[in-house]
Amino acid sequence: WVARALFAAGMCYEKLKQTEQARKVYKELVEKFPTERITNKAKERLAGL
Repeated sequence: WVARALFAAGMCYEKLKQTEQARKVYKELVEKFPTERITNKAKERLAGL
């Protein structure tokens, strides 16, 4: 559930136009939870920032 919470936080930061904070959260998710399915979505979001 932590990976999902990080992804949700990243989405919130994006909506608030806090791109750098969103990038930080997505990177943390990718580094700490490389095998979670949601990690691929985080990578996609990172690529779009």
